[in-house]
Amino acid sequence: MFSPNQWGQIIISDVGILLWAAGLYYSINRFGLFEVFRTYLVPYLWYVTSILPFSKLQTNVFPGLTTGSS
Repeated sequence: MFSPNQWGQIIISDVGILLWAAGLYYSINRFGLFEVFRTYLVPYLWYVTSILPFSKLQTNVFPGLTTGSS
């Protein structure tokens, strides 16, 4: 699936995901699920669901956004 020269990038990506999950876990324990849901998860989901349809377009809706293979 991945070429051997991408190994370092995959490890960095995995570490980033683990740090994000650890931060989310800490925030939920520190501030509570409702507060984290209200201030982080709702805006995150709103952003992801609003940008996702545009990322699938074949036209260049946003300057600098490229989709497909070049």
